[in-house]
Amino acid sequence: MMSDTTLEVLLTGGGAAMEGEAGPAKAAAIGNELRELLPNSSEGPSTTTTGKSGTIKLPTEPESNGLLLRRIVRDPTNENSAVQMHFQTSVEVGDGTSDDEQAGFTGENQRMSVTEHAALDVIARLAYPSIFKTLRTQQQLGYLVSGYAGRFDGIAGLTLVCQSSNTPPPEIQRRMDEWMVTFGDEIGAMSEEDISTNAKALAASIIQKSDSMLDQHQIYAGEIQQMRYDFNRRERRAPEVANVTKADVVAAWNKWYAPGVTTRKPLMLHFYSTKDAEAEGLMSTDTCADDADADGSTDGTTVLTDLASLRNFKEGRPKYPSVSLKWWS
Repeated sequence: MMSDTTLEVLLTGGGAAMEGEAGPAKAAAIGNELRELLPNSSEGPSTTTTGKSGTIKLPTEPESNGLLLRRIVRDPTNENSAVQMHFQTSVEVGDGTSDDEQAGFTGENQRMSVTEHAALDVIARLAYPSIFKTLRTQQQLGYLVSGYAGRFDGIAGLTLVCQSSNTPPPEIQRRMDEWMVTFGDEIGAMSEEDISTNAKALAASIIQKSDSMLDQHQIYAGEIQQMRYDFNRRERRAPEVANVTKADVVAAWNKWYAPGVTTRKPLMLHFYSTKDAEAEGLMSTDTCADDADADGSTDGTTVLTDLASLRNFKEGRPKYPSVSLKWWS
C-alpha cells in the first residue's frame, strides 16, 4: 500500500550458460524478450531501477494516533483474524556508491546510520522470541506470531504479526500494544553481554553458507522482492551487526519504536474473519467500517476501509526520494 505496483522477474539457474559475464547478458536477453510481450513504455534494458513511485511517509504520532487499515476476509470457512503492525523507520543504509545529497537523502529524508540499521536487525532478533512467548505461549492468542525487520523499496522498519482464531483484531491489537511496553522494559533489563551475544549470533547466521540452491535462491529473491538488488549486502553488513551494543539497541528503540515517542510511525492492518466482523457489526457494508469511521475515528486514529480511502490518503502524503539501486553488482 505504500508504493505503486512493479513487475519483477527473477531468473535463476546453473551451469556454464549462466557463469561469468554470460549470466547477466543471458538474463538481459530474456528480459528483452519479456518486454516485447508485455505492454510498457520502457526504452530497453537498464542497469538500474529508480524506484519511480517513491514510498509514502507514514504519519508520525503527533500527526495521528496511527494509521489503521481494516479489511474483512470474506470466506466463512476461514476462522482466523490477524493484526500486522509495521513501524516505518527511514531510508536504509546504501552500498556506499550513491551520492546521497544529490539523490535527496538529506534532512528528514536522511538515511539511517549504519549503527541504527544494524540495531534494527538486532531488535527484530530479540523481538521474535519475546512476542512469540507472550502472545502465543502464555496468552494462547494464536499459532502464527512473529516479529522481523521489514523492508520495501529501500525503506526499513519493524514488523509484528499475530493471527488468531479465538480473538478479534481490536483485542489482538491491545495485547500487542501491551507487549510493546513490556518488550521495551526487557531490552532495558538485558545485560551488555546478552545484547552482544545475540548480535554476534545474528551476524554469524547472516553469512552462514546456504545449505541448498533453494536457500540461495530465496536470499536473492528476497533482495528483488524488497526492491534492493544489493546482492552483496549480507556479507557487507554482518560485521556491522556484530558490533551492535546495548546502547545502540536502546537508542534505536527509543527513537523509532517505543510507545509515545514523537518519531514513531505505526501502520496497523486489521484482517477480520466473517465471524469477528459480524460480532463487531462490520458486515453491513462493503467496507470494514461504517461511514463515520471511513475518514477517521474519535480516538485520533486514521482509519482506511476501502480502496477509495486508501487512494485519498496516499494522494496527500509526502514521499521519500526515489531509491536508485543496482540490478546486480
